[in-house]
Amino acid sequence: SGIDFLIGVGVGVTVWKNLHLRFEAQAFRTKDELLGLDLETVDDLEARFDAFLLEAHWRFGDQWQQ
Repeated sequence: SGIDFLIGVGVGVTVWKNLHLRFEAQAFRTKDELLGLDLETVDDLEARFDAFLLEAHWRFGDQWQQ
């Protein structure tokens, strides 16, 4: 479908006993028409889509540590 490569990297850390933080980054490039962009009319032009995610998880109880 024109998507050559999708990459994602994430890292998480438990800050306190029940608080866990997670960061993730994803990106892909495409030469296909996507979201209304007509990339076929211009040579050597591609679209790049990046996503960044920051999550905070509060974990209840002590069972998650087992």
